[in-house]
Amino acid sequence: MAPQIRSAIVSIATLFLINQSHAQTGAGCSKQTPCPGRGEVRVDAQFDSFGVYAGGCYCSVPVYNPVPTTASPTLAGPPSMPTYYRPPTTKAPHPTFAPRPVANPNAPTQTGQGPPVDPILPGLELLPSKQLAKVPTVAGGPSAGHPATAFCEFTGDCGCPRNTKGSCTITCGGIDGCKDSIINCNNDGYPCTVQCQGEQACISSSIIGPVKAALTVNCIGDTSCEGSMAVFGEASTDVSVTCNGLTSCKGTMINFGTRTNSVACNGEPDSCDALLVNLQHNAHVTPGNSFKCTGLFCPATLPANFNNVNGPQGAVCITEGNCGCDTGTGSTSCDVTCDGGLKACSSGTITCNPNHDCVVNCLAGNSCENSVIQGPMNGKLTVNCIGAKSCGGSTVFDGTLGTDMIIKCDGREACKGSVSYKFGSGIGELACIGTPDSCGGGTTFQIPTGPNAAFSCIGSNCPSNVPGNFNNRAAFTPLF
Repeated sequence: MAPQIRSAIVSIATLFLINQSHAQTGAGCSKQTPCPGRGEVRVDAQFDSFGVYAGGCYCSVPVYNPVPTTASPTLAGPPSMPTYYRPPTTKAPHPTFAPRPVANPNAPTQTGQGPPVDPILPGLELLPSKQLAKVPTVAGGPSAGHPATAFCEFTGDCGCPRNTKGSCTITCGGIDGCKDSIINCNNDGYPCTVQCQGEQACISSSIIGPVKAALTVNCIGDTSCEGSMAVFGEASTDVSVTCNGLTSCKGTMINFGTRTNSVACNGEPDSCDALLVNLQHNAHVTPGNSFKCTGLFCPATLPANFNNVNGPQGAVCITEGNCGCDTGTGSTSCDVTCDGGLKACSSGTITCNPNHDCVVNCLAGNSCENSVIQGPMNGKLTVNCIGAKSCGGSTVFDGTLGTDMIIKCDGREACKGSVSYKFGSGIGELACIGTPDSCGGGTTFQIPTGPNAAFSCIGSNCPSNVPGNFNNRAAFTPLF
């Protein structure tokens, strides 16, 4: 064997052994499926000091630099134009994308007040209780103005009137309602909502969000936002995209904004396949910026969820699956609302921020059914089960890591079934006040213990196996 070949083999073997010592195996990740790309491995899960999942578990090609870097890093100055952050890959982390499209100022704009379509049950009138959740107006933004609407059901550009001074709601209904067109909010400084309700309603279109205001895009119809559809929200603040229809966001590109960003992948089985997500440059370390993907069909190629937002936070979920606030730097309380659609938050895990009180509102019918509701560590959990059968089935109320746990079963059969109540170290209260059988079934109890523990069940429908009321505290006033 030639000396050059032997040396090459020894070098390759040495590099292999070195890389094995730094190998990522996907340890701690719930998903252990093989990565799709050649040479990719699953990155180990990362957890914060509270044991809460903080990142990792995405697929990436491992890169090893055998030469240690001792020089101080050079901080890049602020970019003059928007740049984007993507998950670590072997390619450049800041790809260049085509500029925003420009609408033809002389082209006619479709406007009108069309009948709203129920996204949950197409063909029915859209009821107030089923309105899709919208991103709240940016704090400090304009509060006055005149709302504008646009209803488009034929191919062609669509948008609110130019220079609208108020909120804008654009509805693309019918088959191909806004296909291959430019959808322009035209209301910089005010929130904008785009409803792609019809089949292929926004396919291959370009949505231009408002500058310095929130943008919400709801892709409800089948294939409604598929193909080369692009959401240009990089100049907006809070950007939220919901993908409910079959292949509704398949192949879509989303440029997210400067504050809170989210995508919900709810349509089965491939609502978000080949979804391309672009975050602001260094968004994962920028104060005030956040990203999360919710739903049962989030692609493994998306960035890990993160939250750098300070102050109280909330989450609104309208479809089944996981729901909760991400742990953010300096965050305080977290309120979770499950409403807007049948089975919102059902068959999932509902989470709270640690070290702060948490309120979970299960408002829609079957909204939290068969879910695990995890209370905050070192905090109080309050759950309001208002909708019919909202917390029934095999729902688990888990407050074992917290202090007080208060459960209110107010809807019909709200907490009926094989429900489990796991109380914490403080006050435990159960209110079975829904008629006629809000708390019936084979329930199980893990009652609170310790010197600060207390428990009581009120209402005429307490389960037959409910523990007796007790109080280990010096002063205890029932909360109901």
